[in-house]
Amino acid sequence: MCGIFAYLNYNVSRERRYILEVLFNGLRRLEYRGYDSSGIAVDADVPSCASSSSSTAVPAYAGASPLVFRQEGKIENLVRSVYSEVDEKDVNLDAAFNVHAGIAHTRWATHGVPAPRNSHPQSSGAGDEFLVVHNGIITNYEVLKETLIRHGFTFESDTDTEVIPKLAKFVFDKAHDEEGDVTFSQVVMEVMRQLEGAYALIFKSPHYPNELISCKRGSTLILGVNELSGQNSGKPFHDVKALTTNGKPKELFFSSDLFAIVEHTKNYLAIEDDEIVHIKDGSVSILKFDHEKEKPASVQRALSVLEMEVEQIKKGSYDHFMQKEIHEQPHSLTTTMRGRVKDSGVLLGGLKEKEYLKTIRRSRRLVFIGCGTSYNAALAARPFVEELTGIPVTMEVASDLLDRQGPIYREDTAVFVSQSGETADTLLALDYALENGALCVGITNTVGSTLSRRTHCGVHINAGCEIGVASTKAYTSQIVVMVMVALAVGSDQISTQVRRQAIISGLSNLPSNVSEVLKLDTEMKELSSSLIDSESLLVFGRGYNYATALEGALKVKEVALMHSEGMLAGEMKHGPLALVDENLPIIVIATRDACFSKQQSVIQQLLSRKGRLIVMCSKGDASAVCPSGSCRVIEVPEVADCLQPVINIIPLQLLAYHLTVLRGFDVDQPRNLAKSAAAAAARAQLLPPASRRGAGGRGLGWPAERVVGGGGERARRRRRWLIGWLEERGDPVHLAAPSLAAAKQIHARALRAGVPTSHPLLAKHLLFHLAVLRAPPLRYAVAVLSRLLPHGPLDPFPLNTVHRIAAGSFRPCVALELHRRRLAPPDTHTYPSLLQACARLLALREGECLHTEAAKNGFVQNSPVHLYGACGLFESVHKVFDEMPVHGQNLVSWNSMLNSFAANGRPNEVLTVFREMLGVNFAPDGVTIVSVLTACAEIGALALGRRVHVYAEKVVLVDNSHVSNALINLYAKCGIVNDARLI
Repeated sequence: MCGIFAYLNYNVSRERRYILEVLFNGLRRLEYRGYDSSGIAVDADVPSCASSSSSTAVPAYAGASPLVFRQEGKIENLVRSVYSEVDEKDVNLDAAFNVHAGIAHTRWATHGVPAPRNSHPQSSGAGDEFLVVHNGIITNYEVLKETLIRHGFTFESDTDTEVIPKLAKFVFDKAHDEEGDVTFSQVVMEVMRQLEGAYALIFKSPHYPNELISCKRGSTLILGVNELSGQNSGKPFHDVKALTTNGKPKELFFSSDLFAIVEHTKNYLAIEDDEIVHIKDGSVSILKFDHEKEKPASVQRALSVLEMEVEQIKKGSYDHFMQKEIHEQPHSLTTTMRGRVKDSGVLLGGLKEKEYLKTIRRSRRLVFIGCGTSYNAALAARPFVEELTGIPVTMEVASDLLDRQGPIYREDTAVFVSQSGETADTLLALDYALENGALCVGITNTVGSTLSRRTHCGVHINAGCEIGVASTKAYTSQIVVMVMVALAVGSDQISTQVRRQAIISGLSNLPSNVSEVLKLDTEMKELSSSLIDSESLLVFGRGYNYATALEGALKVKEVALMHSEGMLAGEMKHGPLALVDENLPIIVIATRDACFSKQQSVIQQLLSRKGRLIVMCSKGDASAVCPSGSCRVIEVPEVADCLQPVINIIPLQLLAYHLTVLRGFDVDQPRNLAKSAAAAAARAQLLPPASRRGAGGRGLGWPAERVVGGGGERARRRRRWLIGWLEERGDPVHLAAPSLAAAKQIHARALRAGVPTSHPLLAKHLLFHLAVLRAPPLRYAVAVLSRLLPHGPLDPFPLNTVHRIAAGSFRPCVALELHRRRLAPPDTHTYPSLLQACARLLALREGECLHTEAAKNGFVQNSPVHLYGACGLFESVHKVFDEMPVHGQNLVSWNSMLNSFAANGRPNEVLTVFREMLGVNFAPDGVTIVSVLTACAEIGALALGRRVHVYAEKVVLVDNSHVSNALINLYAKCGIVNDARLI
C-alpha cells in the first residue's frame, strides 16, 4: 500500500471535471512514494445510477451510487481510462456538485499482483455500498475473510483490504436488522475493533452521502482544511473553528503526505493513532477510539500551518526531481545550518541543554538506527561523533535490530535517522527502544512525521521537499545535522575546542564547496557514458568514506539498476580482490584524511592486477594517487575530514543520475522501490486489546482460533487423550525437568490433536516450560496468554508466569501493561515480578503505587526493598524493611538492602546493615559477601575485608567467581597487589 487521497467540497460548486482533476493531481503528488496501480471513486449523477464496478442491481440508499475506476500502471493510464469510460457511459463531466466526496489511491502491491481487481478503492460488493482506500497491512485478514465467507460474502481480489468494506457492510446490515439505524462512525468503530495491523483508511458510502470518514493506526494520514471566503478565492484559516460547522464554503482533504495538499492549503492536522475523523455537513468531528470503551471520547484539535511552498514540489527547469535535488544541495545545506551554526558554537533548539544534552553526555553508548541511505549517513558521522563526545557509537540496521531483539538499555541514547520519518522498520525499532527505556532522539526531514512526534527530542534537517525516490540532498543534510549534534554534545570538552572551531569554520564554507563540486556535472556525464555497458561496479572507501562507498554504490544500484557494491578497502584482500580484472570498473575514494596513505596502497595493488580504476582525490593529488596516469581521476575540493563525505558523495550522485538517463530507466521512480517504506511491516500489537479478544470482538461471533484437528470421532478421541495425558502429569509446578523441548513436544501433540492453546491446562503447561528457560520467548508467552482471555476469569498462575518472563526480559514494561489490564486477581506471586519490572525501569511512581496495593492486599515481601534501593531512596528501604514482620525478614530481604546501598555508593551503610544482620544470626551467602567486600574496598577497610575473606574460605565461597572478583578488587584498591594476584 502506498498513497491515499480524498477531496470533499462543501458549500462551493465544483464540476465533476474539476473534482476528477483534483483527485488525479493528488495522486500525481504521491507518485514519488512508488506504486503499480491506482484508482478513484466519485459520485454519479443520480441515486439510481449503477456503479462502474458491477452490473448487478444496486440496493436502495440515500445518496448517488459511486463511479469506481481502477487501472494498472501509471496514473496517466488511469486518467485515459476514466475519460474513456466516462464517454462510453455518457457521464456529464460538467455536472456541478455543491457538496461532493471523492477518494483516490495509489497501490504498491503487498497482497495480490498488480491488477485492476486488486487496486483500490476496494468495494463491499454489488452496488459499492462501502468503498475503502487503505495504506498499510491488515495482519488478521485471513481470519476475517474466512468468517465473512461463512456469512455469504464472496471475494474478487487477492488483497487484505477487501475484508474492510465487506466487514463494514456486514456490520451495517446486522445493525439495521437489530436496531434499525446506525451512524457512519459507529460502523467504522466496529470495523476497527476487528482489525489488527497498521493502517490508514478512508471510507465512502452512498448510505451516508457527502460524508467521508477516516481512521488510522500506524500509517500516516493528514487532514487539510481550506476555508474559502468565496467560491474561487482561498483564505487561510488558523483556528480550530475551521473544524466546526459554520456554513462557510470550504474544501477538505485527506492525504498520506503533505506534498499532496500544499497547493490547496497550508492548514493541516496530523491525525493521531486510533483517531476517527468524520466529515459531515462541512464539519470535522474527531473521536478517540478506545477498544475498552463502548463510546469514543471527543477530541478538540487545532490546525497547524505548513511551511512549504508549491514551487518545492515542481521540477522547474530540470528534467527530473533527482537532478533538481542534487543541484539544490548548496541551498539545502544552507537551510539546514541557518540559525544553528554560530562562531561560538552550535545551537539546536530540539536538543535543549538542561533537558537532553546532559542526559546524552551521561549515556553509556549512542545507538544510531536507520535503514538504507539514512543508515549510511549515520555511518559517515560515526567517527566524528565518537571523537568529539567520547561516547561509544553502535550502528544498527533497524530490521536487524528487531530480528535479533538486540539489547537496548535505559542508559543508552538511541538516535533514529529517517528522511520521511515514516519508515516502518525504523518506527518499530523506536517502539522497541521506548519500551526498554532509552532516550530516543529523532533526525528527520518531515515536520509532523510519526518519528518527530514519538521521539523524546530531535532535529529537523530542513533539507526541503525531496520527491525523487533516491535520496540525495537529505543524505548530505543528515550528515551535517549529525556533525552539529556531535558539536553540541561535545561542547563541554576543553580538549576538543580547537578541533570544534575548525569544523564550525568548515561548516560555514561547505555550501560554496558543494557548488564547486557540482561543476563536475559534465565530467560525470562523460564518465557515465563509458560505464553504460558495464554489468557491475565496485566502490572502495575507508574511514569517513566507507559510508560514501556504500551510499554511492546504493545510488547506482537504486536508479541505474546496475549491480554495484560499496566495500571497505581494508577488506579488499579478503575476497573482493578476486573480482578485479581489466573489465570491472572500480571507484576508489582517496581524498586527504588519516587513511590517505592506506588508500594509495590499495590503488597500487589494484593497478598491479590491471584493474580499471576511477580514483576520487583531493585537488592537486592526481599525481600522488595515480603517478603513471593509468587511471581516471576525479578531483574534488578538500574540506575537513568529517565533512569530506558531503563533498565526495555528490560526484557519485551525478554519476548515478546520468547513468540512469543513458540506460533509459525512470530516474525518479525506480523499479520496485518506494520513497517511504511504510508498508514493509505492520505494527504487531503485543496483546490484543480487551474488546478484540477471542470471538473477534463484540457482536460478530467468530472463533478466536482455528482448530487444526478438525471434527470427527477420531479427532475427538485425540483431543480427549491429550487432555487426559496433561491431567495425568498433574500441576506443571511439580514437573522435574521443564524445557523448551518439552514445551515443543506438548505443543506439537496439541496441534495434532486439534486442542487449541486456549485450553487452560495446555496453556499452563506451555507457560511453565517457557518460564524456566534462560531467555524465555516473551512474544510467544504473551500470545499463549491472549488465547485464554475470552474464556472467562483468568487464573493467576499463567498471568504471574508471563509477569515473571516479562520482568526478566528486555521489555519489563510488558509486565506492568498486563497488570494494568486487571486480567486476574493478584496473589502472593504477583507483586515480586511487577516490582522487579519497576526496579529495572526505575519507575518509582508506579512502584510506589504497587507497593501500596500490595500492602493493602497483605502481600508485601522483599521486592519493595529492591525497588527503592534501585531508585536510591534509602529512607524508604529502611522503612519497608523495618515494617516487615520478623518472620518475613529472610536472607533475600537482607541482601536486597545490602545491594541497594552497595550499588549506590553507600559503603558505610552496607557495613552497618551487615553488622545488624550478623546480630540476628543470619549466615551470609555469596551475595552478602560480594556486597560487604565491595563496601570494604570503597572505604579501604582492609582489616574487615580480611576477616570476611577468612569467613568465605571457611564456608567454601572463594570458588564463587563473584566473590573472587570482589576480593581482587578489595586487595587491588588497598594496594595489596600480591594477594590480589594470588587470588
